[in-house]
Amino acid sequence: FAEAACAGRVFLSRALKEEGGPANPSRWLVRLDALAKAMGMERELHDTPYTDWAGALDTPDSFDKIEPPLPKPPVHARVRSLYVTGVEQWVRDPYAHYVRRILNLAPLDPIDQDPSAREKGTFIHRALELFVQHFPREVPPDAETILEALGREAAAEQKIPPGVVALWWPRYRKIAAWFAAQERARRPLLSSILTELKGQASLPDLKFTLSAKADRIEIARDGSVTILDYKTGAAPKQSEIEVGFSAQFPLESWIAKQRGFPHVNPAGYPNFMAIKLTGKGDGGEFVKYKDTPSLVEDAIAGLKRRIVRFDDPQTGYPSKVAVKFSRYPDDFDYIARAAETALEAEEQSS
Repeated sequence: FAEAACAGRVFLSRALKEEGGPANPSRWLVRLDALAKAMGMERELHDTPYTDWAGALDTPDSFDKIEPPLPKPPVHARVRSLYVTGVEQWVRDPYAHYVRRILNLAPLDPIDQDPSAREKGTFIHRALELFVQHFPREVPPDAETILEALGREAAAEQKIPPGVVALWWPRYRKIAAWFAAQERARRPLLSSILTELKGQASLPDLKFTLSAKADRIEIARDGSVTILDYKTGAAPKQSEIEVGFSAQFPLESWIAKQRGFPHVNPAGYPNFMAIKLTGKGDGGEFVKYKDTPSLVEDAIAGLKRRIVRFDDPQTGYPSKVAVKFSRYPDDFDYIARAAETALEAEEQSS
């Protein structure tokens, strides 16, 4: 190094960042800067075009605008049947709907991935489903103990590691205690409970079939019907349902009114509500929704308009029209080139 540094022309460089953070110069370089400043050579030492040359390596001669994807598949390739849970994706992110439902592409889970909130929700759903199946009418006095045993059985079915179950267990115990108390209070009012019930109904004029799988349908002794869905995450807000961003509940109610669920024959549109199971506070809570008939009619009318609109071959599938959390990466962001589009938008705004 000493011999090279004594050459007639020497270039010294250093990294300004290291692993994303600022990098400090070595003490030797700091002393060299001080010496150059004392000798009046600071400008000569730093005022060079070399950094501009380095920057020019990554600067293109021209920049072509990157348009976001807008595929327009032929009409015969577009979906003619859909689950109610897929309607929200169609509304909020049509491009993700296109990739998932028309191209039939799905992301692969990483190898040896740790259980996530999805697995947690599935095991809780399964435990509550088993409880209702084993005890469809009377709630046993040791319901909490039984729910805990069923929770361990459901976790074992999914092969969730014991260490992860241990982390989830305190909140699950609160959920089990709250659920058992609610079952004792509600069961005397019900004539039957149906769990994980599949149903479907058709829109013959549009040649479209709508399907659903209800977590729980309660038939009261007075004949009224209520559709319930277990939510271990956030439950949809009333406003989200009203504007059509979350149509699962009203569309399930519409299917029930069409006699699409076996053994369910409501006189009108069934009520619906979410059972929020977070394990916080009391362990759970009911999220009720009002104006059921208008919500159902608006949801089915909105779906019909969407079907007609996308039956037009000139209608494309734009990306992220009304996503709920744009700050979180989506499974299909990479295919949609979302990063490139966002970068261009940022440059234009600046």
